[in-house]
Amino acid sequence: MMENVVRLRDGTGEFTALDEATIERLLRDCYVPFVELRDTTPGYAVSLVEADLRLVGA
Repeated sequence: MMENVVRLRDGTGEFTALDEATIERLLRDCYVPFVELRDTTPGYAVSLVEADLRLVGA
């Protein structure tokens, strides 16, 4: 299904390759609920991104 390797930064700041099962789990458990919540109310998109930035210390 996914022919390209997806790489994300791990806890050390290094990039790590993710297998297809991990990618699907991240999409299902993180991304899809985020998008569904974002779409519920006008303004949530910006608020959620701002909250994420605060969580990562940006």
